[in-house]
Amino acid sequence: SALSPVITPNVLPPGPPRNVAAVRGDALATVTWDPPLDPGTAPVWDYWVQYSSNGGATWTTFFDGIRSATGATVTGLTNGTPYLFRVAAVNKNGPSPWVVTSTAVTPLARASAPTITSLTAGDKLINVTWTTPNGNGSTITGYV
Repeated sequence: SALSPVITPNVLPPGPPRNVAAVRGDALATVTWDPPLDPGTAPVWDYWVQYSSNGGATWTTFFDGIRSATGATVTGLTNGTPYLFRVAAVNKNGPSPWVVTSTAVTPLARASAPTITSLTAGDKLINVTWTTPNGNGSTITGYV
């Protein structure tokens, strides 16, 4: 028979990830997302994560290897600096559109340790007083 015309199959990248969110930590943020509803014409094999410390004017890629996990802990951030995060799903046909977190996340250091100022013995108890430590930008909600 005669040759058929050349047909190029659709090669589609995945749709965008969904529900991108970030939670702050000490010099880090944990970014999570849901997989795209539309994987495109090939399985999603990676997610790209980027962060911005200038409101999205420029972006830095966080390299965590090729993996299909729907979360990443972005390390090496500066405490006290607000960051936006964005994520793209990737298959062999390319990346999806980027999805940006809805609000900036500001990593903060842990509170410093309180300093004990006095110990007073009582009947089957010890009263302890201390100075209020530096919360490093967070409200101290209790002591253990």
